[in-house]
Formats: sequence, structure tokens, C-alpha cells
Amino acid sequence: MADVQSLSEDDGHSHNSSQGRDRLMVGRRDLKMIAVFLTASVLMCLLFYHYQSPIQAFSKGLTDMDIMWLRDPFPHLFSEGDFQVSCDSYNGNSADKRNFVNTGFKYVRANNRTVKFYKYWYGARWRFRGKKDQDVFNKIKYNRYITEKIRLKIKFLETVYFRGFCQLRREMNKVCTMHANCCVGLQNKVLDLRQVLEDWKYYLSAAATADSRNMTWRSPDHCWGRVKKSNKKRV
Repeated sequence: MADVQSLSEDDGHSHNSSQGRDRLMVGRRDLKMIAVFLTASVLMCLLFYHYQSPIQAFSKGLTDMDIMWLRDPFPHLFSEGDFQVSCDSYNGNSADKRNFVNTGFKYVRANNRTVKFYKYWYGARWRFRGKKDQDVFNKIKYNRYITEKIRLKIKFLETVYFRGFCQLRREMNKVCTMHANCCVGLQNKVLDLRQVLEDWKYYLSAAATADSRNMTWRSPDHCWGRVKKSNKKRV
């Protein structure tokens, strides 16, 4: 069995809510990640952690557990951004709020603007009950309180460096992180991230040769639904 503490490690840290209804028990046999994320008690736990982040008075990067780090991503962050976040779909403009956010990777600069933003984000959970943190963010990112009053500087990170299965770019020479997003099911995530690691090891072994320039990622076929259930390997 698993409780809120182990499940909430998808946010890269452990949190535990063990009082009454806030405790969640899920069977190991049929763990569905979407169902877990949409559970109100887990949502509250994640948002509370987000709310605490800038109040701790130091800037930090936060990452989901289904993100593989391949190169150092920090040189590709923006120097002026208060809140920098990865995307499921990136349109080429780092300031365009029409980019569809995935909060799996984010960098938060500790200042008065981010403290006020997180208070607002945390409070917005009551208006969007049942929504996970990134869905709440995608709802509130246009709000005038954020854009005009506190003037939060949001930067959306390029999928060239902060990559995922939603918008998979094939080249391997720039990628820093790989996120198993747009993927339902823990087993599918593990199988396709294992394939990412195999491809990466092969790329590194050929890095000194001309072959590495032509190498590309294989498709995450388990996450993309191209593998029949009867043919799937067990994790």
C-alpha cells in the first residue's frame, strides 16, 4: 500500500498528510497516476508544498520523479524570470502564456512576487476543485492579479532543452531533461524512460564519433499507445 507521502514524491519531495480524510491509501496492483493526481487530498498536499517553496527564502528547482536528468539544465534558465516552468507544448516564445504548461520542472526565485503568487495559486485550489496543480496554473496564468498587480515574470522553458514525450524532438545534442509526460500508467512511464536511458548510454558511447550526430531518440511507444497490452513487458 502507499500513502500520500510516497505518492507525492512525484513532486520531487516527500510530504505527509495523515489526519483523517487527508490520508490516502491506494492499492499497489492497479496504481493509476491520473486517478492519484486528481485526488483532492493529494492536490492539497502538492499545492501546500508549492506554497511553502518561496517562503523558505531561497531559490530552488523543483522536479517530478518521472523526469530524467541528462545534462545540467541550469545554464539554460533565464536570468530575469521569477517563475520558470516546463511545457507540454512550446510555441517558440518564452513569454507567451499560450504555451501549455507542465509543472513537472520549475525554477522558483524567492522574492515578494513569488510569495504572493504562491499564496494566490494555493488559494485558487478552492475555485478549481479536483484539478491538479498544473491545471490550476493554466487557469490562473492570465489573471490580472498575476500579470498586472504583482507583475510576476513568468518564463516558459524551451522543449529543445526541457523535453518530454508530448513534444518529442528527435535530436540528442541539446536535451537536458526528459519528461515522461503525456503518458498514462506507471508501467508505461518506467518502460519508456528505461528506453530513454538506453538510447542515452548508446549516444554517450558514440559521442566521440561521427555517428553520434545522426542519432535520434526512439519513440516512447508504450506511452503513445502503440504497444498492444498483450505484448507489453512487465516492469
